[in-house]
Amino acid sequence: MIKKAIIVLAALGSVVLLALLYHGTTHADQWGMVWHDEFTGSAVSGEWDILKQNTDNLRNTHLAYSPNNLKVANSHLEITTQRHCVSNLNEPLTSANMSEQPCPSGTTTRYLSGRVKNKGKVVDGTKPFRAEIRAKFNWNGKRGTRPSLWMVSGNTLQNCNDNPKANDPYGELDIIEWYSSTPNYAWSTTHMSCYHHGADGKWKTGWRTRALSHSGEHYAGARPGSFAYEWHTWAVEYDGTTVKYFVDDEPIKVYRYHVSPTDDGNILPRTDAEPLTKVASQENINGAFHRGWQFILNDYVEISKNLSPIDPSEPFPTQTMLIDYVRVFQKGAGTQPPETPVPATGTKWTKQNAAGDRKWSALTSSADGSKLAATAWGGTIHTSQDGGTTWTEQPKSEVRNWVSIASSADGSKLAALYDWGGYIMTSQDSGATWHKHAMSGTINWMSIASSADGSKLVAVAKDHTIYTSRDGGATWTEQPKSGSRKWRAVTSSADGNKLAAVVEDGGIYTSSNGGATWTERTHAGSRTWTSIASSPDGTKLVATAAGGNVYISTNGGATWTERSVDGRHNWTAATSSADGSTLAATAGGGGYIYVSTDGGATWVAQTSPGVPNWSALASSTDGSKLIAAAYGGMIYTTTPPVDDRTLAAAEAAVARAEASKSPADIAAAQARIAAVKDARKQAALQARLNAITSAPSTPTPKQPTQPNQPTNSTTITQPHGGAVSLATAGKPCSHIASAEPATAPAQYQGRVLRNSVRFTITCAGQTAHTGYTTHVALTLSQHYRDPSRLTVLKLAKGGSVIEDITNRINFGTNPSGTRTTIAYDVTDGGFGDEDGTANGTILDPIAIYEDTSHTGSTSNSS
Repeated sequence: MIKKAIIVLAALGSVVLLALLYHGTTHADQWGMVWHDEFTGSAVSGEWDILKQNTDNLRNTHLAYSPNNLKVANSHLEITTQRHCVSNLNEPLTSANMSEQPCPSGTTTRYLSGRVKNKGKVVDGTKPFRAEIRAKFNWNGKRGTRPSLWMVSGNTLQNCNDNPKANDPYGELDIIEWYSSTPNYAWSTTHMSCYHHGADGKWKTGWRTRALSHSGEHYAGARPGSFAYEWHTWAVEYDGTTVKYFVDDEPIKVYRYHVSPTDDGNILPRTDAEPLTKVASQENINGAFHRGWQFILNDYVEISKNLSPIDPSEPFPTQTMLIDYVRVFQKGAGTQPPETPVPATGTKWTKQNAAGDRKWSALTSSADGSKLAATAWGGTIHTSQDGGTTWTEQPKSEVRNWVSIASSADGSKLAALYDWGGYIMTSQDSGATWHKHAMSGTINWMSIASSADGSKLVAVAKDHTIYTSRDGGATWTEQPKSGSRKWRAVTSSADGNKLAAVVEDGGIYTSSNGGATWTERTHAGSRTWTSIASSPDGTKLVATAAGGNVYISTNGGATWTERSVDGRHNWTAATSSADGSTLAATAGGGGYIYVSTDGGATWVAQTSPGVPNWSALASSTDGSKLIAAAYGGMIYTTTPPVDDRTLAAAEAAVARAEASKSPADIAAAQARIAAVKDARKQAALQARLNAITSAPSTPTPKQPTQPNQPTNSTTITQPHGGAVSLATAGKPCSHIASAEPATAPAQYQGRVLRNSVRFTITCAGQTAHTGYTTHVALTLSQHYRDPSRLTVLKLAKGGSVIEDITNRINFGTNPSGTRTTIAYDVTDGGFGDEDGTANGTILDPIAIYEDTSHTGSTSNSS
């Protein structure tokens, strides 16, 4: 099978630009690419018809299509769907009447999206073929939309008329219809001819299609998870007699067929494909396939009540769908597809083959990272005494649907939970033997945590109160003050007194007395929480949300900072080091592992192990050793060299000192620098630290002159008050040649302009270079309690909006907690560079807008 080939480059941490590579001829039994669109230009190519109409294709007036909702950028086709509030159906749908909020009384709610269709036939249906689309659904979290990637042959459904003799060879291949009301399911259907059956209450049109329906459930980690937020490759294959559908090369099974109202039913057992003659005559099959096929790409907005339409009384944030490519393959023809180089970022991970390929569901580690334990769904518990190099299956743990495991600091005491279990399992000998502790009733267990000595345990379950033990699991106490909630995950401090737990589609709760009483931490908000981890002292917490971001607390959960990590993900697990500086999180269902060494301010994708379905994560106390597991995959470990860890810790400490300039942070950074063994790197860090104590008190000029040394920070006074601080870092170039407020619209789609900057980066004072990447950090003029209300826009020179880059921004808070920060990378000739030319100069005008539509009486700023 063909899928997009990814080359991971060996230059760690660098961005390397390579031309797309094409391979040579195709063997007779090999799929070869005969047509494709990689969306590498600046506009939709002339091979596509762009739909522009004021209704959907069934003449419903709730949805319209516009070319303005289609954009080609960053080698992707982007389809945008949004809400509009209009006075009548003839009112144009513009940015002025676009609204993410419910429409006011007296107005009509409408939706606008984009739709493209091939102008001509691009698939020869007389031969076997494979069609493949790589796409990403940036779902807004609301029901009622249906991103659709499909193919049609000849007639549309409107030609299946009400003539009782109609038997039209209509052909439709739904490669994927993703219903946002069932986000963890894929639906693919082969429609092969239509027929008249008489009007009735359900099918008033009088016609239906003969069809074979496929479905598949997606997992993010060990639990069902949305197909949104990650890239997936959807494909259909026709071999002359059957049609098969795939997601990421995994078959989507047939589950149902329909021939007529009296010949309709389920297919058991499910299969990869059924003969098309099961639902249509060979004449109709040939009539559909031999006419050839065209692609249609669109996002549909539901109107039928049985398909869970959008609730007009709820907010509807703008939703996008990205298409990376559309490709057609035939056997023995064409060429092999392009390979896309991916920069190798993060550290090297080692696949631990000794553990085996299993449905790994949970992990735990001793404090030093040497003793590990892993649970398998539908399997047993496995342990390692050497940091993951070798593994031992523990048969006495029994075969169960294990969901969680916890360890004491020395790794000798373990506690584990299995799905819908009547017991909690504990071991006092590193997993060799296990003891069952009976609980009242059958409980849907979710998570367990342990104190450092293993004596204090806490366990949570869905629709139950929280349970605690103070004798290593021998006896358990139900904690009624925790409340019966849909608890999802729990974590514990080393002494077992400070606990934190998250609720699925709820809040975060903490306890400072071992679980006797609990406090809801409302600052975190209500989200689909999936995991939470704690530092040993319980003051530093990291929590993750499905379809959301990573959240950091440094005060035991009292307040939280949202961190965007390369867009939204279906997060499954997180870990924290003792000092809270090294954090890690896994994006299940097709995402990467991400690691931060600066307390969550910036994150690095770990591209070495790829994107299996990450389900579990564990860490040594100092954060130097990480272990990750995939559901339906392998276990991976990483142990960075001591010198690398020491240098990373020193760099993070110096960065904190530069930001805060506090004596305590400067002293801490000095201690970290002293431990660095590389004399050159130590001297560079010391120079940065010395610059803090000797820096002048006067502000840096807005327009720095060309210096012998680069200028890496400046302040930009804003026209309406306040100032934005700009800082840059990067090799080989990061000099700020100029900085000023940018020309920007006062409002954008109902949002209010807060800050704008226009700056130029050059190589002055540094070695001249082109194509370089620079890290940019902006400290905004004020603090925003909810960064999700902020939108960051890339501007043109005259102030017009080029694109929304919010999903590429990392939001944070400065050390004093008084101002919001944003950070991102810009590349000469690439992202962020206005002229788009690798000429040694980066010009980047951006603006920050705030959504004030639902602020009410409480301001978002502070």
